[in-house]
Amino acid sequence: MNLMNLLDSLTFLSLVAINIDVLLQNIRVFRRKSSLDISLLGTLIRYGAIIVLLAKYLTLQDAVLILGQVVVLVNVGVYTALVVKYRKGN
Repeated sequence: MNLMNLLDSLTFLSLVAINIDVLLQNIRVFRRKSSLDISLLGTLIRYGAIIVLLAKYLTLQDAVLILGQVVVLVNVGVYTALVVKYRKGN
């Protein structure tokens, strides 16, 4: 296996791991119906950074990076919506 194939495989696994992490956070917020212990600003910064990375990956025209980042974008979009929805006292 050459270096690029190894990096492609590791990139794919990294994107899967990130999505699993965010999905678990989505489930946690949804079950607890609370997001008081989550920084809304931090969540919005993360969402913005994901959009910037997606724009970069689009310029590289790398299908693995683009697809993985789109899934991350959707997943973090759901997370951000849950954080806003279950923010109590606002």
